[in-house]
Amino acid sequence: TNHKVSSVVRDIPVGRITSTLLDACDGDSLVIEALFEPQDGDVFYSWDCVSDTSSSIVVKRSGDVVVTATDSFGCKGTSKVNVVFHPLPEFEINSADVVCVDSSAVLSAESVSVLDYVWQNGVAANTITVDTAGIYSCTATDAYGCVSSRSKEMVVKQPKVMIVGKSELCRDSIFSFLAARVTISFRLKKLKRFLMK
Repeated sequence: TNHKVSSVVRDIPVGRITSTLLDACDGDSLVIEALFEPQDGDVFYSWDCVSDTSSSIVVKRSGDVVVTATDSFGCKGTSKVNVVFHPLPEFEINSADVVCVDSSAVLSAESVSVLDYVWQNGVAANTITVDTAGIYSCTATDAYGCVSSRSKEMVVKQPKVMIVGKSELCRDSIFSFLAARVTISFRLKKLKRFLMK
């Protein structure tokens, strides 16, 4: 008796990962989508990085993403992409912590990377000059569009003035007093009251 065995060669599901945005910044996420067309029947997806059987997943870390599409006959097709999450830019704001009244300080945003800086007042530069107390914020953006912010508090101090000298004086005498480390001498012709604010 002759037996005939028929065999059918079926094509594997044809498709790929269709997402074009494959990089982002740390703290963000990417939606990775795949599309496969089976020869017949349905197609089922499995991903190497998550236990998800849908055609799209959410990824939050760098690395290869591999999807396998299986049709109703068990034929499989695969696709792979590499996703990258860039670190946020690192920088510091350098300046003196205290500025005196009627003087100013320069705040400088510094980094080992090339960054674009914008201060809270809209100034697009790595330095600004300030003369008032407050918290000053700066936002830095790198070449990948990743953004981070830093702030620095500036304190304005008013010097304390203390007058040191004799409280009783003779007419036509010379006296001196010390105020804010400056010695000033007078010849007293008339009795006067000196007041420093």
